[in-house]
Amino acid sequence: VPNLFQAYGRAGAKVLFLVMVFGSCWGVGQIAFGKGLHYLGIGMGFSLQIGLIIVVGSLGAPVH
Repeated sequence: VPNLFQAYGRAGAKVLFLVMVFGSCWGVGQIAFGKGLHYLGIGMGFSLQIGLIIVVGSLGAPVH
């Protein structure tokens, strides 16, 4: 990407901080998802975790 660091500089510190925070949250969530699959197994793990994701996503939008 040409002038990558100039683009980062224009974004500002607040935006870059939020990108790092949300990226870290995504990474922790992926690790937790993998650990859940490891402990529960593929069949039960996907059923429970995807169901939980749907519930939280559905209820999270009206609360926001």
